[in-house]
Amino acid sequence: MKRVGARVVLGLALTLAGATASAQEKLDRTVLPIAEPKPPTYTELDARKAKPPPRFQVKAPKGAPNVVIVLIDVVGFGGPSTFGGPIRTPTMDQLAQSGLRFNNFHTTALYMKDGKPAYTYNFLGLARYTVAAPDALPAGPAAVVLDFAYDGGGAGKGGKATLYINGKPVAEGHVEKTQPNIFSADETADVGIDNQTPVAEGIGVGAETRFTGRINELTLEVR
Repeated sequence: MKRVGARVVLGLALTLAGATASAQEKLDRTVLPIAEPKPPTYTELDARKAKPPPRFQVKAPKGAPNVVIVLIDVVGFGGPSTFGGPIRTPTMDQLAQSGLRFNNFHTTALYMKDGKPAYTYNFLGLARYTVAAPDALPAGPAAVVLDFAYDGGGAGKGGKATLYINGKPVAEGHVEKTQPNIFSADETADVGIDNQTPVAEGIGVGAETRFTGRINELTLEVR
Protein backbone atom coordinates (compact mmCIF):
# COMPACT_ATOMS: atom_id res chain seq x y z
CA MET A 1 0.00 0.00 0.00
CA LYS A 2 2.83 2.39 0.78
CA ARG A 3 4.43 1.87 -2.63
CA VAL A 4 1.12 2.42 -4.41
CA GLY A 5 0.61 5.63 -2.45
CA ALA A 6 4.10 6.85 -3.37
CA ARG A 7 3.47 6.15 -7.04
CA VAL A 8 0.19 8.04 -6.97
CA VAL A 9 1.80 11.08 -5.36
CA LEU A 10 4.65 11.00 -7.87
CA GLY A 11 2.17 10.79 -10.75
CA LEU A 12 0.30 13.82 -9.43
CA ALA A 13 3.55 15.76 -9.06
CA LEU A 14 4.57 15.04 -12.63
CA THR A 15 1.14 16.00 -13.92
CA LEU A 16 1.15 19.31 -12.03
CA ALA A 17 4.67 20.10 -13.17
CA GLY A 18 3.71 19.47 -16.77
CA ALA A 19 0.64 21.67 -16.46
CA THR A 20 2.71 24.50 -14.95
CA ALA A 21 5.29 24.28 -17.72
CA SER A 22 2.53 24.44 -20.33
CA ALA A 23 1.00 27.52 -18.67
CA GLN A 24 4.44 29.21 -18.60
CA GLU A 25 4.88 28.61 -22.32
CA LYS A 26 1.58 30.37 -23.08
CA LEU A 27 2.52 33.58 -21.24
CA ASP A 28 2.94 36.68 -23.38
CA ARG A 29 6.40 37.90 -22.36
CA THR A 30 6.60 40.69 -24.94
CA VAL A 31 4.69 43.15 -22.71
CA LEU A 32 5.60 44.04 -19.12
CA PRO A 33 4.22 43.53 -16.59
CA ILE A 34 3.02 40.09 -17.65
CA ALA A 35 -0.76 40.02 -17.42
CA GLU A 36 -2.39 37.66 -14.95
CA PRO A 37 -5.01 35.23 -16.29
CA LYS A 38 -8.67 36.06 -15.86
CA PRO A 39 -9.96 34.86 -12.48
CA PRO A 40 -12.35 31.89 -12.66
CA THR A 41 -16.09 32.28 -12.09
CA TYR A 42 -17.41 30.45 -9.04
CA THR A 43 -20.84 28.89 -8.80
CA GLU A 44 -20.29 27.23 -5.42
CA LEU A 45 -21.98 29.29 -2.70
CA ASP A 46 -20.55 27.31 0.20
CA ALA A 47 -17.10 28.69 1.00
CA ARG A 48 -16.20 25.44 2.73
CA LYS A 49 -16.54 23.58 -0.56
CA ALA A 50 -15.02 26.19 -2.85
CA LYS A 51 -11.47 25.63 -4.05
CA PRO A 52 -9.03 28.51 -4.57
CA PRO A 53 -7.66 29.07 -8.09
CA PRO A 54 -4.10 27.93 -8.84
CA ARG A 55 -1.45 30.39 -7.76
CA PHE A 56 -0.22 32.62 -10.60
CA GLN A 57 3.56 32.44 -10.88
CA VAL A 58 5.94 33.70 -13.53
CA LYS A 59 9.15 31.74 -13.95
CA ALA A 60 12.07 32.40 -16.26
CA PRO A 61 11.97 30.29 -19.41
CA LYS A 62 14.72 27.80 -20.12
CA GLY A 63 17.91 29.50 -21.32
CA ALA A 64 16.79 32.97 -20.21
CA PRO A 65 19.59 35.51 -19.51
CA ASN A 66 20.35 36.53 -15.94
CA VAL A 67 18.62 39.94 -15.81
CA VAL A 68 17.41 41.82 -12.74
CA ILE A 69 14.73 44.52 -13.12
CA VAL A 70 14.65 47.05 -10.27
CA LEU A 71 11.33 48.92 -10.14
CA ILE A 72 11.24 51.94 -7.84
CA ASP A 73 7.86 53.61 -7.49
CA VAL A 74 6.68 56.88 -5.94
CA VAL A 75 10.20 58.16 -5.30
CA GLY A 76 10.37 61.22 -7.53
CA PHE A 77 13.17 61.85 -10.00
CA GLY A 78 14.24 65.04 -8.25
CA GLY A 79 15.44 63.22 -5.11
CA PRO A 80 18.03 60.47 -5.78
CA SER A 81 21.48 61.33 -7.10
CA THR A 82 20.90 58.63 -9.73
CA PHE A 83 18.76 61.15 -11.62
CA GLY A 84 20.63 64.32 -10.67
CA GLY A 85 18.94 64.90 -7.30
CA PRO A 86 20.57 66.07 -4.04
CA ILE A 87 20.10 62.80 -2.09
CA ARG A 88 23.10 60.46 -2.34
CA THR A 89 21.99 56.96 -3.35
CA PRO A 90 25.25 55.14 -4.25
CA THR A 91 23.70 51.69 -4.57
CA MET A 92 21.07 52.94 -7.01
CA ASP A 93 23.79 54.87 -8.86
CA GLN A 94 25.84 51.70 -9.29
CA LEU A 95 22.85 49.70 -10.53
CA ALA A 96 21.90 52.43 -12.99
CA GLN A 97 25.43 52.73 -14.39
CA SER A 98 25.48 49.01 -15.20
CA GLY A 99 22.01 48.87 -16.73
CA LEU A 100 19.23 50.86 -18.39
CA ARG A 101 17.10 53.56 -16.80
CA PHE A 102 13.58 53.49 -18.22
CA ASN A 103 12.65 56.95 -17.07
CA ASN A 104 13.99 59.35 -19.67
CA PHE A 105 10.85 61.44 -19.99
CA HIS A 106 12.98 64.47 -20.91
CA THR A 107 13.29 64.02 -24.66
CA THR A 108 14.25 67.29 -26.32
CA ALA A 109 17.13 69.64 -25.55
CA LEU A 110 18.43 72.74 -27.30
CA TYR A 111 21.75 73.51 -25.61
CA MET A 112 25.31 74.78 -25.94
CA LYS A 113 28.40 72.58 -25.86
CA ASP A 114 31.88 74.08 -26.25
CA GLY A 115 30.27 77.27 -27.50
CA LYS A 116 28.39 75.45 -30.28
CA PRO A 117 24.57 75.20 -30.37
CA ALA A 118 23.22 71.65 -30.49
CA TYR A 119 19.92 69.81 -30.38
CA THR A 120 19.33 66.30 -29.07
CA TYR A 121 16.22 64.14 -29.15
CA ASN A 122 16.39 61.38 -26.53
CA PHE A 123 14.11 58.41 -27.19
CA LEU A 124 13.65 56.94 -23.70
CA GLY A 125 17.40 56.50 -23.28
CA LEU A 126 17.40 53.82 -25.98
CA ALA A 127 18.39 56.09 -28.87
CA ARG A 128 19.66 59.67 -29.22
CA TYR A 129 19.56 61.85 -32.31
CA THR A 130 21.78 64.95 -32.29
CA VAL A 131 22.12 67.89 -34.66
CA ALA A 132 25.05 70.20 -33.83
CA ALA A 133 26.47 73.37 -35.37
CA PRO A 134 30.01 72.93 -36.73
CA ASP A 135 31.23 76.29 -35.40
CA ALA A 136 30.92 78.23 -32.15
CA LEU A 137 28.55 81.18 -31.90
CA PRO A 138 30.01 84.58 -32.82
CA ALA A 139 30.42 87.17 -30.10
CA GLY A 140 27.36 89.22 -29.24
CA PRO A 141 23.61 88.45 -29.34
CA ALA A 142 22.47 85.52 -31.46
CA ALA A 143 19.13 83.96 -32.38
CA VAL A 144 19.27 80.16 -32.22
CA VAL A 145 16.28 78.36 -33.74
CA LEU A 146 15.48 74.65 -33.99
CA ASP A 147 12.81 73.75 -36.53
CA PHE A 148 11.33 70.26 -36.26
CA ALA A 149 9.26 69.14 -39.27
CA TYR A 150 7.27 66.07 -38.27
CA ASP A 151 7.06 63.27 -40.86
CA GLY A 152 3.39 62.65 -40.09
CA GLY A 153 1.53 59.40 -40.63
CA GLY A 154 0.58 58.73 -37.02
CA ALA A 155 2.05 58.88 -33.52
CA GLY A 156 5.67 58.03 -32.80
CA LYS A 157 7.02 58.91 -36.25
CA GLY A 158 10.22 60.82 -36.91
CA GLY A 159 10.99 64.18 -38.43
CA LYS A 160 13.61 66.53 -39.83
CA ALA A 161 15.47 68.77 -37.36
CA THR A 162 17.12 71.91 -38.73
CA LEU A 163 19.30 74.23 -36.64
CA TYR A 164 19.43 77.94 -37.55
CA ILE A 165 21.73 80.70 -36.29
CA ASN A 166 20.62 84.24 -37.00
CA GLY A 167 18.27 82.96 -39.71
CA LYS A 168 20.89 80.82 -41.49
CA PRO A 169 20.66 77.00 -41.49
CA VAL A 170 23.88 75.52 -40.10
CA ALA A 171 23.02 71.84 -39.46
CA GLU A 172 20.23 69.36 -40.06
CA GLY A 173 19.44 65.72 -39.34
CA HIS A 174 16.63 63.21 -39.14
CA VAL A 175 15.04 61.94 -35.93
CA GLU A 176 13.97 58.38 -36.69
CA LYS A 177 11.25 58.06 -34.03
CA THR A 178 9.58 60.09 -31.31
CA GLN A 179 7.89 59.34 -28.00
CA PRO A 180 4.19 58.71 -28.81
CA ASN A 181 2.85 58.79 -25.25
CA ILE A 182 2.40 61.32 -22.45
CA PHE A 183 5.27 62.47 -20.24
CA SER A 184 5.85 62.28 -16.51
CA ALA A 185 4.83 65.21 -14.32
CA ASP A 186 8.18 64.90 -12.51
CA GLU A 187 10.22 65.82 -15.57
CA THR A 188 9.14 69.32 -16.56
CA ALA A 189 10.37 71.86 -19.11
CA ASP A 190 13.67 73.38 -17.93
CA VAL A 191 15.16 76.64 -19.19
CA GLY A 192 18.87 77.30 -18.75
CA ILE A 193 19.44 73.99 -16.97
CA ASP A 194 18.62 70.31 -17.48
CA ASN A 195 17.48 69.05 -14.10
CA GLN A 196 17.01 65.41 -13.11
CA THR A 197 17.46 62.97 -16.02
CA PRO A 198 19.76 64.60 -18.63
CA VAL A 199 18.67 64.54 -22.27
CA ALA A 200 22.09 64.78 -23.91
CA GLU A 201 25.30 62.99 -23.03
CA GLY A 202 28.52 64.75 -22.16
CA ILE A 203 27.03 67.95 -20.68
CA GLY A 204 26.81 66.81 -17.06
CA VAL A 205 23.90 66.23 -14.69
CA GLY A 206 21.72 68.72 -12.80
CA ALA A 207 23.63 71.87 -11.78
CA GLU A 208 26.50 70.94 -14.10
CA THR A 209 24.27 71.70 -17.09
CA ARG A 210 23.48 75.29 -16.07
CA PHE A 211 23.85 77.80 -18.93
CA THR A 212 26.27 80.59 -17.95
CA GLY A 213 25.20 83.04 -20.66
CA ARG A 214 22.07 85.17 -20.86
CA ILE A 215 18.77 84.07 -22.40
CA ASN A 216 16.81 87.16 -23.41
CA GLU A 217 13.80 85.43 -24.92
CA LEU A 218 12.41 81.95 -25.41
CA THR A 219 9.74 81.26 -28.04
CA LEU A 220 7.92 77.98 -28.55
CA GLU A 221 5.80 77.76 -31.68
CA VAL A 222 3.61 74.79 -32.63
CA ARG A 223 2.57 74.64 -36.28
